[in-house]
Formats: sequence, C-alpha cells, structure tokens
Amino acid sequence: MRGRGRTAIDPLACTARNFIGAATLRAVMILVSHPSQATRTGIMLAIVSGAVTSALGYVVWYSALPRLSVATAGAAQLLVPVITSAAGIWWLGEAPSLELFVALLLIVCGIGLTYPSPKPSKAQA
Repeated sequence: MRGRGRTAIDPLACTARNFIGAATLRAVMILVSHPSQATRTGIMLAIVSGAVTSALGYVVWYSALPRLSVATAGAAQLLVPVITSAAGIWWLGEAPSLELFVALLLIVCGIGLTYPSPKPSKAQA
C-alpha cells in the first residue's frame, strides 16, 4: 500500500493541516486536563516552539526533496537524531554520554551500510 505522502498533490498543505489540527487538539487537551496550569501565553509559546518551527523544517525538507535521490533522502532522514543530538550538545550545552555516542555511531554506521561499495574500474580489475 502506498503512503498518502507519495500521492499528495500538495504535501506541504497536508502537513500544515495536520499541524494545525494537532496543535488545536493538544491545546484543548491541556485546557481540559490541567486548566489551572495552562495560560494563554504558555499555550501560544508551545504552539510556536513546536508546530511553527517543525512546519518550517517541513518547508525546507519538501523544497529539497525533489532534488534528492531516494537513497540520499533516506540517509538524510536517518541523520536527524545525529544532527539534533549534536545541536543539543553545541547550542544547549547538554552533556554528551557514552550511550549517546554509541547510539550515534550505530546510526552513522547503519547509514554507511546502505551505500554500495564503489565498483572497481577496468584498470583496477
């Protein structure tokens, strides 16, 4: 079964609708479950930091995607945890750990396994 992402006429509009729906549902859930803890400012900041910044990431992704091969697009998606972990260490001062390093190394090695080895030229064979 093919995913809807492949057949979507405007994947960016579909993603925008999903983010608006999810943000609205989450705001309602916060107000119902913890009405005394939710403030209008807090809800707006949560929406901006979550939905808006993620939506900007999707805009960049969907604009780059047509120019990427399937293998490159897959590798780029798999690199997201590596990039975000490095950003967290660099920008936020998070403490790196041995477990994080091993996990990131496994991700990078796994991505490396997806690329075929170059075929030797006739001169080398």
